[in-house]
Amino acid sequence: MATESVRIAVDGETVSLVDDGSRIDVGTLTDLHRALGGETYTITYTDEAAATAWSQADSGGKYQFEVADVIDGFPLTEPFAEPVVDASMEGDNEDVPERTAALARVLREIWDAKGNAKELR
Repeated sequence: MATESVRIAVDGETVSLVDDGSRIDVGTLTDLHRALGGETYTITYTDEAAATAWSQADSGGKYQFEVADVIDGFPLTEPFAEPVVDASMEGDNEDVPERTAALARVLREIWDAKGNAKELR
């Protein structure tokens, strides 16, 4: 799989990484939810960031979204796709495939950076 043009695809319960010519299964949506701590994910912004016109944060600076709605079609650049592709489908200590856990770590890193490229790889 060419990791420079990868996107996440959700087909029913199956989560995959796809590029122009191939698909690699990452795991189930249920396992991804488990690895992320739930079906929704919450990002907390500073008061300053939450006050910007583009922000959809609530009055407490929190922005919550449905994971499944956000990840379908979500692009991953090479430094983020590579560790997911390289991970095994064997279960970890919580019976979540390592590849699913790797995707959860990558998504958490991206989302928690809140658009700040300096915090990313």
